[in-house]
Amino acid sequence: MPSLALAPVSGRYLSLAEREEIAILNVQKLGVREIARRIGRSPSTISRELRRNASTRSNELSYRAMTAQWHAERRASRPKVCKLAADDQLRDYVQDRLAGTIARPDGELVPGPEVRFIGRRHGRRADRRWAKSWSPEQISNRLRVDFPDDESMRISHEAIYQALYIQGRGALKRELVACLRTGRALRVPRARTRGRGKKLVTPEIMISERPAEAADRAVPGHWEGDLILGLESSAIGTRVERTTRFTLLLHLPRMAGHGVELSVKNGPALAGHGAEAVRDAVAEVITGLPEQLRRSLTWDQGAEMAQHVQLHVDTGLDIYFCEPQSPWQRGTNENTNGLLRQYFPKGTDLSRHSRGAMARPRASAGLARSRRARHRRAPDCSTSQVVAAGVRLLYVTEDVPTRDRVHGDGSSMIPYEVLRHLPPDVEVDLLTYRGSAEVPREVSDRCRTVLTLPRRPRNSAVLRSVVSRHSIGAWERRSREASAVVRRMSVAADATLLHGPHVAGLAHTVEGPLVLQVVDPWSRRVGMEAGLVHGPRARYRRLKAAGARLLEAQLPKHARLLTVGRHDAVGWGDLLGRPVRAIPNGVDMGEPVSRVHAPGHHPTVCFVGSLGYGPNIVSAQRLVGEVAPRVWARLPSTRFVLAGRQPDPSVLALAGERVVVLADVPSVLDVFAQSDVACFPDQDGLGIRNSVTEALAAGLPVVATPEAAREQPSHPLLRIVAEVDDLVALVLELLANPPAPPHTAPVMRTWKDVALDYLEECSAAVTAHRSPGAP
Repeated sequence: MPSLALAPVSGRYLSLAEREEIAILNVQKLGVREIARRIGRSPSTISRELRRNASTRSNELSYRAMTAQWHAERRASRPKVCKLAADDQLRDYVQDRLAGTIARPDGELVPGPEVRFIGRRHGRRADRRWAKSWSPEQISNRLRVDFPDDESMRISHEAIYQALYIQGRGALKRELVACLRTGRALRVPRARTRGRGKKLVTPEIMISERPAEAADRAVPGHWEGDLILGLESSAIGTRVERTTRFTLLLHLPRMAGHGVELSVKNGPALAGHGAEAVRDAVAEVITGLPEQLRRSLTWDQGAEMAQHVQLHVDTGLDIYFCEPQSPWQRGTNENTNGLLRQYFPKGTDLSRHSRGAMARPRASAGLARSRRARHRRAPDCSTSQVVAAGVRLLYVTEDVPTRDRVHGDGSSMIPYEVLRHLPPDVEVDLLTYRGSAEVPREVSDRCRTVLTLPRRPRNSAVLRSVVSRHSIGAWERRSREASAVVRRMSVAADATLLHGPHVAGLAHTVEGPLVLQVVDPWSRRVGMEAGLVHGPRARYRRLKAAGARLLEAQLPKHARLLTVGRHDAVGWGDLLGRPVRAIPNGVDMGEPVSRVHAPGHHPTVCFVGSLGYGPNIVSAQRLVGEVAPRVWARLPSTRFVLAGRQPDPSVLALAGERVVVLADVPSVLDVFAQSDVACFPDQDGLGIRNSVTEALAAGLPVVATPEAAREQPSHPLLRIVAEVDDLVALVLELLANPPAPPHTAPVMRTWKDVALDYLEECSAAVTAHRSPGAP
């Protein structure tokens, strides 16, 4: 074994003496936290040390100090092969986004200005070459989106910078530094100078005196400002609103005589960015904003703000100044200036840009967002006045949104219809999970981005569900990757909508306004299913229902909770002690189906629903076993049709001469067109809620129990009875005397109404989240 270094490289790394102490304490069977406490290190450091540097020669994991020290030094040895040099696919991906060519919509390349690369310490003082110019941080973050399952396609932004700046790495071309926003070919340390404050600044207008509401970004109207300088003393002023990141550029043209006349001492600055010019430019822009958006302006101690007192008198704007050499106190503005350098490089004449060219706003996640946010977030607007249009929505669904009768169900049908009927100016990012159904073309075309995540294997989810409070479906969708993606995408969205009980566990990872549609509260659903079984299965379901109630009680307090049924909303709201809103499903209001029967048609009674779902299986068995025999006793030719997706074997066994089981029918309208009556003998209040609504919308007479027709509005074609004898009597009556279609179609909720209700909740969540005192 080679010699070991007794002294650590720095206090950041464990020394050999510390490893010997860890080995002794580990033999004494002390826990990780106790070892960490005794040697003054983090528990995670000790845990990682015991795991990574353990000895394996004795066919078991044992920790020895000398072996651990050898492992650590071997791992820290240099040089190492750069990851970009070893992975061609990763290197091509990074280079393409650093220096990818610009093309017109027809694919023709646009060369742009020819820029020769010369190694220089400072940024390029000329026009920049035209390229995609993604920053290394943008490239690093985008890899996780484009390659969610490929861990080899990962690299940090610092590794990209090192590949560009450090000689001998051999990964990226040195010429690519010209594509960085700074354009500098060498990294330089941050210069630290000891500047003195200007005489124009007094203690009462320092940033420490600025209201607290400006620091926490709770109320809009607080701005940060600065200048960006160009060639020959040209300049552009920048102002960024702290809450919305709405950015305004100040046009500062050169004054007459610049470059020709000699400057006059204490006279106006002919370059165009003197105190008077900046004062007038700020006043011109700020007076065009609503009064509630003119609260304060924070600037550095540059001489261009020497007229701040007059600016306060003219506009009523409170002016505050940062400490000397403290740009981080205006971090939002400094970050924006760095982004603007991509369009206004150093060393270029900034006076060539017209006033109209500077009217382009900047937002933290979309150039058009901040202008809309400026209007939405005015503090004197009530919730009813919130402008819902134009929001960017992150929509997370537990299944692929689809109307597919084979692979879809109720939980996939609702988001499909909501997405189709949202206003076109609502930007939607869809996050869903892979399944047997593909994302429909109309859904992918409607969404700004569509990202599908993998599910956990079913066997693993079952085992995890048995020993926890979460359901099998929730464990299939719970993963670190899903949590990270939701957290990252929710930051860029105005609001997040989680749809389905199995994605409710992601609520704690959402950053910002949140709306949670659980459809049916899982605790109530499992509790009702417990009444359908007996013995150990019933006891297990009651235990899972109790666990689900505990999880639901821990949902974020700022989340707006939704259900489909009004009864569920009332019961669940009483259980949680917080408001819950019901948004019932809608229907596609078309013309009632035409039921022109061919000669020899037999009277037909239909039942439509998911035939693989337990409560629907019980209803189908009740229809064939109890209702059908009594109908046949009066009308022997009556035919019963059971239609739905993925029928259970027990349902298929009901098929016979007068009972037809239709599996995975393309459209239920075809079933309604061939039927005379729809009968729904549900006893449990679970399932087939949508089927009753669709049958009525199709103009088909419906006979249903109170549980099946729960929360259905009154309808001339709907008959509600509880007993089997009454069900049979009404079915026979409707078969013998079909009711005439109503003269005027009853008003029913459409999917457009449903989509607008969802959008209203999202807007209310945004308003509540951005009000003072919101989390």
